[in-house]
Amino acid sequence: MLTWQTKSTTHTSSEVGGVGKWGKIFTFHWDGVSGANHPDGPYVLYSHLPGIKSNLGHFRTPEDCKKKAETIMEHWIKGAGLMRRPE
Repeated sequence: MLTWQTKSTTHTSSEVGGVGKWGKIFTFHWDGVSGANHPDGPYVLYSHLPGIKSNLGHFRTPEDCKKKAETIMEHWIKGAGLMRRPE
């Protein structure tokens, strides 16, 4: 459901996940402050969806971040009434 793009700046790079015209729904990056020593993993995931907290926590791999983002997106769409239910 989400499409991911890498965005780079001078000091860091991050992955940005979006759907269609919603280009920035989730972002994740390596946490340079506590990443290597964080017990849950070095990558931190953020949400930009209304009604969802912004800091979603740390994860071990980029794939784990993407899986969590997909799960949250599906939950958010269902909760917002944007997904059609089979008749």
